[in-house]
Parts: sequence; C-alpha cells; structure tokens
Amino acid sequence: MPSMLVGNVVSILFLLILFCSARVFAASKDLNVYGGYGPEVLCVFPMSGPYNLLQRILFYLLLVFAVLCRRQKWLVLGALASAMSYSGAAAIHGFLLASPAQNAIDLDIYGIFAITSSGAMLAAPLLNWSSTLIYAERRKRWIVILWGLLLVVGAIFTASCIHVNGAGFITPKCIPRADAASFHGSLFPSPSADCLYACGPETRLFRPKNDVVAWPNYINRPRDITSIFLPATIIYIFSWIVVETLFRTVWRNKSTNIQFTTAASVVGRSRIGTRVHSRQNTINKAPDVSVSINPFSPLPSPSQSWLPGPPLPKRRRSCWAALFKNIHLCVMLAHFAAFVVNVVMCEYRMVHLPSNEQPKEVGQWMPWVSVALVVFAQMLNRYMKLRWGGIRRKRLSPRDEKRALAVERWRESLVLAAERMADERIVTPPDEVLKRDNMPPGLRMFRSEATSSTRRNSF
Repeated sequence: MPSMLVGNVVSILFLLILFCSARVFAASKDLNVYGGYGPEVLCVFPMSGPYNLLQRILFYLLLVFAVLCRRQKWLVLGALASAMSYSGAAAIHGFLLASPAQNAIDLDIYGIFAITSSGAMLAAPLLNWSSTLIYAERRKRWIVILWGLLLVVGAIFTASCIHVNGAGFITPKCIPRADAASFHGSLFPSPSADCLYACGPETRLFRPKNDVVAWPNYINRPRDITSIFLPATIIYIFSWIVVETLFRTVWRNKSTNIQFTTAASVVGRSRIGTRVHSRQNTINKAPDVSVSINPFSPLPSPSQSWLPGPPLPKRRRSCWAALFKNIHLCVMLAHFAAFVVNVVMCEYRMVHLPSNEQPKEVGQWMPWVSVALVVFAQMLNRYMKLRWGGIRRKRLSPRDEKRALAVERWRESLVLAAERMADERIVTPPDEVLKRDNMPPGLRMFRSEATSSTRRNSF
C-alpha cells in the first residue's frame, strides 16, 4: 500500500513538472518569424567552447554516474570532482556576466544557466542517494553542500540576467545594402525589409570585440527558460525547512528508525540503508584501519554455545519514520525528474544557438577521450588485479627495510659467535666457573655437580 501511494505521488509530481514546462509551446503571441521572443535579429556573442553541446552532455553523464554507480569509489569521486570543478567555474563566470542589458547579448549566460540549474537540482539527490556520499565524512558532505549552494546562487544570477536581457532586447540598426561594403562588422538580411541588420564590434569582458555576430533570434521567453528551476528550488527549500522544523520540535526526543534509500536500490541493485542518528556506525571498515585491542573474554559456560542464536526480532519502525521516508523518497524522485526535464528543455531551447566551436573540433571531443582513458585505466587495473593478485608482493617502506636489515645482521652475528665458540671448545675446570677477561658474561660455562654436564649461564 505505501509503495502504491509513493508511486501515485511521484507520478503527480512528474506531471506537475511537465505541466510547468509545457508553457514553452503555448501562447505564440509576441513571437517573431523565427519562433523566438523579441526582435527578429539580435547582436550576440556566440557560445564559448566550454559550454557547447558535447561539454554539457559530458557534465550531465558525470553527475548521473556519481549518483548511480558505487563500486569503484575513486572513479566516482573523480567523476564528481570533474563535474563539481566544471560547474563551479561556470557559476563564477555567471557572476561576472551579470550586467544591465546591452546591445550585444552574451549567449554564454544560457549555457551557464543550463549547467548551474541542472547541477543545483541534482545536488540533493546526490547527497541522499549516492552511497559514496552517504557514508562519507562530514567534511566531504559539507564540500558538496557548499558546491550546491554555489550552483544555486550562480543559477539565480544567470536567471536574473536572462530576465534582464529579455526585458531589454535591442534591435540592431538596419542599413541599406549599398552601405554594406563600407561597414566593418557582421551583417544579416532582414526577412521583412530590403536592408541588412548590422552589428559592429563591441568591447565585453572575456570576449574579443570582433566576436559579435548578427543572428536570427530563436531565444525563448525568460519565464519559459526558468520555468523548471525556480519551482523545483522553491519546493526543495520549503521541504527542507519543514523537515528541519519537525526534527527540531516534534521528533527531537523520539528515537525514530529512519532509513534512506540509495539510488542503487531504486534502480534494482543491492539495497543500502543508513540511519539518521548512526550513520558513522554503519561505515564498512577497511582492512588496514587500526583496531583497538580488548581483553580476552572468558570462555562460554557449558550451557552456552558458540553457534549463533535465533535471529533477533526487527525493530518496528514508527509511523512517523515511514511517513518521513516516503516524503523523502518523493522529494528526491521529484528533484531527479525535475533534473531530467530541465536538461531536456534547456537543450531543446539551445539547439539553434550559435557557438564558437563545432563538435568535430579538438576542444570538444578531447574531454570525452580523457574520460574514456580514465575508464579504460580502471578496467585494466581491475583485470590485472584479478590476474596477478596472487603473486603480488607488498614493498616495504625504506624505514622498514632498514629495520629488517638490522635484524638480519644481528642474527648473522649470533650465528658467527656460536660457531666461534664451538671451534674453541672451551672446557671449564670441575666445580669452578670459567673466569676469563675476554669471555662475554652470557657465554660463561660451569659444570653442574648434580648432572655433571656443561650448561650455559643464563644470568
């Protein structure tokens, strides 16, 4: 019954998200002949190479890989580090691009919004679904939280810049065709008049002034572009405030057995649970960690047995814990659905935007080759570990090698001393201790009256 309720709630949330994003196809008023919002032609700076299609797709795949995959921890952390550094740099770039409306529009702002908004909406599922981050230390989780906050702020800045640009689109000057020869800049023929739209050089931060081009306007309404990010962010912040309030008031003194579900269990893989109040106790210890030595416990009495006893009854979870788990699962699924819808709609809206680099250029496919080489190295490492794992030797550190060499030399000196003493065949007088100045105290011999045998003095 709870699973059916969760499925219905998730379906309703997914339909609401699709309904919010459907406004891009509605109300064709105020659209130009190209289907965009505003003037027919705009002066724009083409989208830079780091924000082109292949780079964005690679960023999305790295984020999804970090959420779903869990077996190769270092590979997951590498993918997450690459995605975090890429999107964090894009968010900082978005801060610097926020400015009043100008003649030429920097199209990087739309690529940055697609990256920061998608990353911000996947930050919550990443923290609550990724088994790598669920069992991570607090400082690592805080780094991911700060990264998510950076993306949220960057997405808000870029969304505001998109609205400012949409409210102040400036139509370029349309010059006669006879003046085109003397104009130094980019030209585009008007679809409704016998003239050419002219876009001259313009100075802009991080851009050459001659990068301005006259381009047919395919840009959608600002409210359509931000129709997924803003509602999803508001819903998540509201849910977080409600849950935090419940934990600090109603559930403060209650021991609720709450378990989170990872993405691996949602997609049908092995289930991994963690408790809210004992996350650190469930971390699997590595074989090389230090283990505290406890005193030996007494042997069991004859009435006791070494065999495991009957299984203990499972602790029944309260209705509040079940309700919270269902709400948590619904919110995470809704955020993941919002992430998917936001990616699809952003890519649909940016399909006609001009860019500085084509997918066949080296700057676009080189990051893909780098990621493929990393994955190949991991597969090769796994194969060699399975093939040569039995004959692998562990190399000692230089300090341990010196200690082992010193012990070996000490053993050799003992063997040589014993051989020397055997060659000399020292015989002591009866009932007297051998007194020689050059004889070590530990090797002095005496004859026992009871056994009449020579023994080594151990004192």
